[in-house]
Amino acid sequence: MNDEYNSPPPNISAELRPFAEAVIEGLSGARKSLPSKYIYDNEGWSLFKQILRQPEYYTGRAEKEILSLHRDAIAELVDGSSVDLVDLGAGDGEKTRVIIDDWLQRGFTFRYVPVDLNESAINALIDKLRGSLPQLAVEPHVTDYKQGVPRNRAEESGSRFVMFLGASIGNFKQKELRDFMANLRRSLEPGDKVFTGFDLKKDPQQLVRAYNDAAGVTARFNFNLLKRINAEFGGNFKLENFQYYTTYNAIAGTVESSIVSLIPQQVDIAALNMTVDFDAWEAIHTETARKFTERQIEAMAREYGFTVGGKFYDGARNIVDYVWEV
Repeated sequence: MNDEYNSPPPNISAELRPFAEAVIEGLSGARKSLPSKYIYDNEGWSLFKQILRQPEYYTGRAEKEILSLHRDAIAELVDGSSVDLVDLGAGDGEKTRVIIDDWLQRGFTFRYVPVDLNESAINALIDKLRGSLPQLAVEPHVTDYKQGVPRNRAEESGSRFVMFLGASIGNFKQKELRDFMANLRRSLEPGDKVFTGFDLKKDPQQLVRAYNDAAGVTARFNFNLLKRINAEFGGNFKLENFQYYTTYNAIAGTVESSIVSLIPQQVDIAALNMTVDFDAWEAIHTETARKFTERQIEAMAREYGFTVGGKFYDGARNIVDYVWEV
């Protein structure tokens, strides 16, 4: 295909249209790419949960350890009354549940505000919370958390404690990161705090293993992009003609994940009226995961108008959760 991107056909539903636009644009250029956010249909979420259980993938366990080990210090960051606990990219809410349970036990008055673009994930989370914690005040938002924090507060005098867990900030491209940070800062007011996780730079071999587990779950997770294109748009990607590949760029501090064509081939995507040509060993970029030094993190906080109010590590110092204050 050439570099001129076409619009999706008019019969593509409004729900699928952003995905269709991303497929057309991403597979039309000289350097092919697909946004990793479209991995997350129901099967993608199931695979992601399996990734969190793989021995090589430390992030989820490390952050849950931080929340458990430092719950007293985290509780001291809020006054325990009229607080909105905002959970950006809430997913299944498993890690945030550590804080929710702790604050309920302490008798805090707060409202839980999960924010996620995946409506089925939000609905499942709300159903689970209503069943186990009926006393918890919940206000869910099905929206893109990159736009910032929902503006309505529990009370005018209340503060927000915004959690952005999972080291997800490392998945942004540079412009996305700038936009996210600017939107986040604009949506907060004095007294609000941000509690966000960063994956620290470390042994490159450890990082590669984390994104290429021996059981192949991360590979299947990435291949779900191609399976979704086949299912949603009538594609004929033959998964056996591709392989998953990941590497670490120590200069840029990024783990780069790709799906590589093993042979010269053409792939038809019927519903989008497109045919995609692949050379042997041509790649589709699927994800960039940035890793940070503490100096970089603290410079970022200052750049976007935050002050550093504290930081917490897991025992192995694989990740760090920072408190940024407005």
